[in-house]
Amino acid sequence: MSHIEKMNTLWAEGKDPESWGEHTTPKDTLIYKSGHPSQIKDLCAIGHLLDLPARVVGSHSSKSVGLPVGMFHADIWEEETVYFLTRNNFHDLKLVVVSSCPINIDYDIVHTHMTQEQYDETKRSSFEYCRPKPERDPPLPGSHDWDEADYETDAWYAKWGHSTLLRVDGKMYSCGSTFDGYYEGIDRVAPKEVFQRYEYDRSEFCVEVPGTEIEMMRIMRATVRSAQKFVQARREVKRDIEDYKNYSAKDPSELTDYWKKRLGEITERLREQGKLP
Repeated sequence: MSHIEKMNTLWAEGKDPESWGEHTTPKDTLIYKSGHPSQIKDLCAIGHLLDLPARVVGSHSSKSVGLPVGMFHADIWEEETVYFLTRNNFHDLKLVVVSSCPINIDYDIVHTHMTQEQYDETKRSSFEYCRPKPERDPPLPGSHDWDEADYETDAWYAKWGHSTLLRVDGKMYSCGSTFDGYYEGIDRVAPKEVFQRYEYDRSEFCVEVPGTEIEMMRIMRATVRSAQKFVQARREVKRDIEDYKNYSAKDPSELTDYWKKRLGEITERLREQGKLP
């Protein structure tokens, strides 16, 4: 079963957020009990603002309060599908994307940009804090993993910040954690393979949201737009192929100036795409 098929099943078994909330009321004695109805409202609000249906497909616990794992479904003109899984544990937001088509969005939307100065300062702090020191007894937790050679590459960053560093086009991005254990609740319903950082053309990835629900919605909206552009581009190629077949077989003298020009543009475009010899 493909991951999309698994998500289809998960979606079909999901519950309406308000209905789920009515059957999972937290105890009155819990200090953070208000987080339960608040997150139910958030799921409904996000679904309304993005025009995406929302369901609850699982749960997790934070501050002893049972909280929802949300799921949103984007049907891309009945040709492609995108699912979003979300969770909020009062400390941070996590998002998982499972799409039937590759996604291409700006790294600045998904990851946190890091300047060279920030990188250098973080590296210096990590080196000074983690390197073994004779006066430490016992040594720092995890210090047995310390290796000076890690600082000759970016390997130190994953150990220090439980994150990964992405370098592309002269920029650096902190990509957050991809450890499924940090995606409480989502880790029980999503395939393990989806817990990877976002890179261009990936259809499955997870995001440690750098901010609030506003930033999460921004990522979700950009993902849906990318899927729509993918479908539009495929339709354009299909149309080009059909026009090429219809008009390339005609005698050039039968073509209007418009179709002569368009046929030339189509031929060049299809050759660039590898659709013609």
